[in-house]
Amino acid sequence: MSNRTIDVFEGWHKYPHNLLFSLIEVDPLRCNDRLARDAERLFVPEEDSRLGMLEFGPVGQGQTHSHEFHGTREVEHTVLESSEQLSACFKRSYSSWIFFIRQSYTWSRLLISEEIFRRLFTRLKVHPDFLDVVHIFGEKVGPVEESFSAFFAQLSPQPSITTAIGENVHSCSYEIGFNIKYVAEHGRSYPNDPYSIRETGVYQKYCSDTQTCNWIFIQPSDEFRDRLERALVSANDAAPMNQFQIHVLVLLSVSENWRDYINYLEGTFSKLVSTVLHGALQPVKGSSIDAYKVDRGFFTNIKGPAMEGDIEADFSDIRRLQILTDKLRRLVHILQLNTNLGVQLKSSMQRVKTASPVTLAAAFEDFDLKIDLYLFQHQTHSARLQSLIARGQGISSLTFEQLKATKRLTLQCVM
Repeated sequence: MSNRTIDVFEGWHKYPHNLLFSLIEVDPLRCNDRLARDAERLFVPEEDSRLGMLEFGPVGQGQTHSHEFHGTREVEHTVLESSEQLSACFKRSYSSWIFFIRQSYTWSRLLISEEIFRRLFTRLKVHPDFLDVVHIFGEKVGPVEESFSAFFAQLSPQPSITTAIGENVHSCSYEIGFNIKYVAEHGRSYPNDPYSIRETGVYQKYCSDTQTCNWIFIQPSDEFRDRLERALVSANDAAPMNQFQIHVLVLLSVSENWRDYINYLEGTFSKLVSTVLHGALQPVKGSSIDAYKVDRGFFTNIKGPAMEGDIEADFSDIRRLQILTDKLRRLVHILQLNTNLGVQLKSSMQRVKTASPVTLAAAFEDFDLKIDLYLFQHQTHSARLQSLIARGQGISSLTFEQLKATKRLTLQCVM
């Protein structure tokens, strides 16, 4: 019998080629090569690596907001700065491993070295499909792949077990990964728009045989991380089989700013509209033929011709309207991507529910209700933006017609 110690990081340098996957399912060699090519853009040197993780204290007794006593525990965020610290942390006996890969700012490299990244993904046996999400992040000079969305789900239903009383108990292992886009205040003086597009990557792996659950969050918001830590204080909520509900926490928490942002956009739109409402043609008295002037509108400073047939116009407000409308279309597209994500996640969890113990039925029902709320909110946000786009198109058409009429009247004045 061999006494050889199992190296949980064995072959880490060629992840995911070191893990056992069907070649029909994935191409690990291609994934490894792509990761190597993209390493400089994605990762920092090891001395700059800052991998966050949650540490869990022993389960005690406490009282929750429901006034029922449940086991509670302390949850603390810590930072791993080296491969040695990563190896040491895995010597603990946790049923859940939760890691946070951050960035200094949205378009910077991930605060994790390539070695620590490959070691972590080897130890957790992360499915290579999640690399599609990883490659979205990293150093950028522009809004690259702003319109890209990734989702994958791998389910492994386990054979049912018959209990002593003749009841069949089902179970299901699964992996889920995706990215979700959201808006947040950037806190900078420039640009004038106080919000920017951000995104978070999410990975979960639940194993029903060992009753363990692992998570990786890429660039999560501070607000989400705080809520997650508070949610996991309850040992019941933190039980691995119940942690699928964290997906709803992700979706709803990062969606909270959409309403405020759309309110801001509606206010900006209204200000632009008010200028065109004051852009009516007004007669100018004192000439043999009434000339016309135009107040400041979407085509400000229309002047009389310097030469016959000439007309000068400043189209700054038209450009502003077009830029705003283009932004609204981009946001509608992002909301649609998020809606698609919600639909896919709900569908996948329905399959997990079918292969899970009946004792989780109530938790899955609550999950469905919250996903439906998320979908309704996104559909409402999208409808508001679509309304602004339609109104903007109508005002643009009216403005150009008004401009043509003004040109005709101006030509009449010089004839």
